Amino acid sequence: MGFTYETATARVFYRYVLNAQGDVIALLDENYNIVVKYTYDTWGKVLNVTDASGTLITDTTHIGHRNPIRYRGYYYDIETRLYYLQSRYYDPYLGRFISADTYISTGQGILGHNMFAYCGNNPENPYDFNPKGLYREEYAGSYNGKTIKWKDPTTQIPIFEWNEDLRHGSHYHILNNGQHTGDHCKPNTPVPEPWNSKYFGG
Repeated sequence: MGFTYETATARVFYRYVLNAQGDVIALLDENYNIVVKYTYDTWGKVLNVTDASGTLITDTTHIGHRNPIRYRGYYYDIETRLYYLQSRYYDPYLGRFISADTYISTGQGILGHNMFAYCGNNPENPYDFNPKGLYREEYAGSYNGKTIKWKDPTTQIPIFEWNEDLRHGSHYHILNNGQHTGDHCKPNTPVPEPWNSKYFGG
């Protein structure tokens, strides 16, 4: 994932480097050299914009300051120092949205009535003790195409496997304890139970 930045004299493609939370933590040039690094506080305030050696970049025309995608992958408005989150703007210096949520409060919890709060007023400590969903691992595969496995986040056991299968057409398998059962599912086949409820919320 990246973008092309064009000036009067050059046209350069930059790639984003993201951490697990989706923050843009660096930009790479076309040769995969680090051009800029970003550090943020918990609320998304930009603490430092540095080059590969850690030297602060003060030139406001540098690509490090021109790049609009920053914390959590949000669009950063350089002039106002606000993040645009599709429906309203967020101020990382205040840790608040600058306009109220359009959804009326459900009244659940103390912060349920605060229509300006960001991440429940606590973006650092919440933890998902019962994670749902699967994580993806892609393999180059063989002469017959690549393979993608979706694994349980807690057990690391593969649940589904997708095969590109250049000879017979792509399909996926539901695995039994990580092993093939011989069942083939065509693309767009609904996920059966109990996996649909367990990993996709039913």
